[in-house]
Amino acid sequence: MSQLGYRLHQMVNNTHRESSFSTRATRSKVLNLAANQLLKNGYRLKDPSGMKTKHVNYLVQRWQDEGLAAKTIKNRMAALRWVAEKIGKPNICLRGNDDYGIPRVRNNPIGKSKTLDMDKHSKIKSDLIKLSLRLQQEFGLRKEECMKFSLSYAMKDAQTLRIKGTWAKGGKYREIPI
Repeated sequence: MSQLGYRLHQMVNNTHRESSFSTRATRSKVLNLAANQLLKNGYRLKDPSGMKTKHVNYLVQRWQDEGLAAKTIKNRMAALRWVAEKIGKPNICLRGNDDYGIPRVRNNPIGKSKTLDMDKHSKIKSDLIKLSLRLQQEFGLRKEECMKFSLSYAMKDAQTLRIKGTWAKGGKYREIPI
């Protein structure tokens, strides 16, 4: 591990321990890879505070030349933006991925939703599970939101469903138009 890689690792795991173990491990791997790639190209950085726009531009160009998927580059850019913010130089990374020529990509243009097979649905014995599946189908609710669903709370009015933060992913309250 290079000196820059070590300092980035320390930054992720000791100085700024603000994310989950998985996120920190992934971020550390990406930043160590970036440090090694910079070193191999002749950039002799020893400390993250020495990072400049030219380093970020080089990394993005290299990743694009390697033919990496747009999502991979976006994830790596997120790690670089995190470092830029932590060292107090958020301007070394451009704000948007479009500025670097990283395309906007969606894995599945149709989405992840599946249609409910009503023949199978009619064979389910539990009325609560049937209702849960219908909520998922009709309003795009998640499984946990459906299990915790309370109609007396959720019906704000005839046009809106309310989802409590304690029911939702990430604890985020939301309203769904009917």
